[in-house]
Amino acid sequence: MEIAALLTEGGAKESKPRSSTATSLITIDLEEVTHIVAADSDFPGYTEAENLMVPVVKPGWVRHSVKTKRIAHVRPWTPDPRFFFSGVMATVADLPVGDKEAICGGILAMGGQFSNHLTKFTTHLVTLNMDNDKCRQAVGKKLNVKVVLPHWFDDCLKLGKRIDEGPYTLPNPEIERFSLEAPVVMPKGPDLTYSHPHKSGPMGQDPPALSSRRGLKIFEKKKVMLGIDLGLTERLSNVINDLIQQADGQIVEDVEIADAYICQYRDGSDYLTKGGLNNRKRKIMRREYWQSLELDV
Repeated sequence: MEIAALLTEGGAKESKPRSSTATSLITIDLEEVTHIVAADSDFPGYTEAENLMVPVVKPGWVRHSVKTKRIAHVRPWTPDPRFFFSGVMATVADLPVGDKEAICGGILAMGGQFSNHLTKFTTHLVTLNMDNDKCRQAVGKKLNVKVVLPHWFDDCLKLGKRIDEGPYTLPNPEIERFSLEAPVVMPKGPDLTYSHPHKSGPMGQDPPALSSRRGLKIFEKKKVMLGIDLGLTERLSNVINDLIQQADGQIVEDVEIADAYICQYRDGSDYLTKGGLNNRKRKIMRREYWQSLELDV
């Protein structure tokens, strides 16, 4: 096995599986292992490994570590589907500071990596146009990087999964070529009308209603206010508002009733109003609210 050979050649030792029992299907000795290499998180013991903080990584982690001749950070290589930006190394160009920091925080919280610089390891360059130094550098050096609109990041967050970059890819993104009111052209396939009769039984029932993402109760009816000094664009602000509401929070515009005030700086009339936030032990948060989303998304 390729991965096992690479690990052995690099000085690692393989932990032998133990027998499962009538009360436990776990065959991994979680007290012994330091890392678990797995293609996905669907195996007995994943939750227990997570609770014991034993890293679970994709096989790519081994190859990358061998290639760079040092042990890679485990976060970008998690197989956990909740961290849908795993494998993403992003940078931004010519975006407002507020949007840049929100994109950075969101990518890190969802398993990706962020850098202020364009490097050979960069997978995504988030920008509004190609007229900037990073884009010229990427084109000039023929870097294998996807140049996408920030709308791609916004929509990934809204859907709770990584979506295809194609419609958002510069220099000619599809979402700018079509109106929102334009009809969606559906692909045509063979006529299967009579191939699978489903007038009764499970196939005859209506599809289940879509439900919100599980586990998102972290705000527990708390009232949250976003500070003006965050400098978010209206679109990204709406995305964050939706995420907070999905997580059982409420968006308010009155600092007097807010349980949490998310701001950029410890200044401004809302922050300083009658010293109320500190006296009532309100939570002053900056970008750390992404960490809360990370724990339960």
